[in-house]
Amino acid sequence: MLEGLRNIKPPTRLSLMPYVSGAITKDDNNGTSYSYGGGMDLKYGINESFTLDMSLIPDFSQVQSDNLVNNLGPFEVFFEENRPFFTEGTELFGKGNLFYSRRVGQSQGILREDPGTHDSTTFMPAETQLLNATKISGRTKSGLGIGVFNAVTKASYAKVYNKESGETREVLVDPLTNYSVFVVDQNLRNNSNITFLNTNVARAGGFEHANVNGLDVRLNNKRNTYRVSGFVAVSQKYARSTTTGNYIPDLGHKYTLRFGKTSGNFQYAISRNVESDNYNPNDLGFLRAPNDISHELEVGYMTFKPKGIVNRFSWWTGIWHNRLYEPNTFTGAGLWTNASVTFTNFWNIVLNLNASPVDNFDYFSTRALEQGRYFKKLPWMRGRVSVSSDSRKKFAVSGNAGVWTRPAWNQVDNWVGISPRYRVNDRLSFQHHLFFIARRKERGYANATNDQHEFGNNAIIYGRRNVKETINTFVLDYAFNHLMNFRLRVRHYWSDVQYDKLYNLEANGDLSQQMPAEITDLSTEIRNNNVNFNAFNLDFVYNWQFAPGSFVTFVWKNAILSHVAGIAENYAFADNFRRNVMQMPQRNTFSLKVIYFLDYLYLKKWFR
Repeated sequence: MLEGLRNIKPPTRLSLMPYVSGAITKDDNNGTSYSYGGGMDLKYGINESFTLDMSLIPDFSQVQSDNLVNNLGPFEVFFEENRPFFTEGTELFGKGNLFYSRRVGQSQGILREDPGTHDSTTFMPAETQLLNATKISGRTKSGLGIGVFNAVTKASYAKVYNKESGETREVLVDPLTNYSVFVVDQNLRNNSNITFLNTNVARAGGFEHANVNGLDVRLNNKRNTYRVSGFVAVSQKYARSTTTGNYIPDLGHKYTLRFGKTSGNFQYAISRNVESDNYNPNDLGFLRAPNDISHELEVGYMTFKPKGIVNRFSWWTGIWHNRLYEPNTFTGAGLWTNASVTFTNFWNIVLNLNASPVDNFDYFSTRALEQGRYFKKLPWMRGRVSVSSDSRKKFAVSGNAGVWTRPAWNQVDNWVGISPRYRVNDRLSFQHHLFFIARRKERGYANATNDQHEFGNNAIIYGRRNVKETINTFVLDYAFNHLMNFRLRVRHYWSDVQYDKLYNLEANGDLSQQMPAEITDLSTEIRNNNVNFNAFNLDFVYNWQFAPGSFVTFVWKNAILSHVAGIAENYAFADNFRRNVMQMPQRNTFSLKVIYFLDYLYLKKWFR
């Protein structure tokens, strides 16, 4: 037992990680290109509680490829964050969904000047160069957590070709932009806490700014048997007036209230969520759609002690009710139930049942909420079962299957997914994820027809379609030793969309087959909406730790993306893979990155 130790000064925690990188890209459409770069990461321990992380000109070209999908809906697709700087030490920033780190470096895709009659865009950036990013996070002994994040991205430009002059010019898309997040989180008694969040986006050159403030509160009683929680946020977007030059604020708000019993075998909760029609945190956050008033009541029963072959059991059921905020009108209601059983052999089975026995009113898929247009959806029901085995075993598997139906339209969806994993030994493991869904006689917005026509009577066209999606993902991990390993990840996503009818959306939300006068060839119009979409990605990553904290990383990326519209034939899987994947243009990137770890204490001794 050590005694008498006091006034011990901790060593300086400072490390630098400079890097150099180079890449060769061979693109079947754009030829071969070369790139190189360099930058540095810095980590500094401000004190025993807080750490500063900084990245200067970071290079994220070697991160895992995104899981691309064919988006037929009106909402943005959410992509997981794969960049290490944004996944490490960011727990404080994740409350309230106000910080979606993929916004940093994401292009808005908007030309900052109106194109001329003879202009066409030949290049639109998908991302912007991140110049630097800094975050400070930690928690004091009194339970006060503080997080500060700041990042700056470089301006990006599109290329616009003028057919009349034959010249190509650059047009600003994203100005120099600063992103910042500030979080203060105080732990309270009884596992309670209160959190204040602020996000801010400032764009140079007089372009729009955005600011969001949020307050999150969670209060438990002394015995931790009941909890009341709430979240409130105010969004502020500032766009400059073209007449006065002043910034005009556009304010929106959100609040969520929830109360429930959180312990014991019997539990329950009731919640209310309100989002105004102009609430918009999406400059730095993620929200698919605001304009919502929703209520939910749920009750559940759980067991925590093994009984017979059952290790744990839970059953929950609930009802929900939704309205628009503006106009205040009913949009849908339904009920759900699910049960989960974990057995003593650590196998798990989950059963989900959902249904909406009333007509639902969809204001978002019409893309015309401002005009009050909606699509009436008839009652539906859904069932799903999932099974997973003991993940501690060398071989483990999980899977799910389900059915979704809307009887009045004879619409039936079926899906099945299975994910086996085999760990051969401590060095080698395999994973395979297979998912297939077939949506039959689905009614949906007909993108091609609505994009290609300007209907004089403001018609909105829907279609009846059959949609098939197949996702195959294969992962192989192998470690040569504790310093050297590689991962191979291959993913193929295939979506086949075939229309057989088009409908005109009536003012009452129903669908009719009375087409607008602008549609003269119905069979061709139907075929134009058909889409065969394939996304194939291969990521091979080799890592070698040649010194403590220092790495050589070699990455090979192969990407194939095909979007074929207007086809009438149905492909078998093998035929589709041959024609619409392997015979399509490819993009291969080979990159090498060297990171060297420099510790301040080591350098201090070395320079003595």
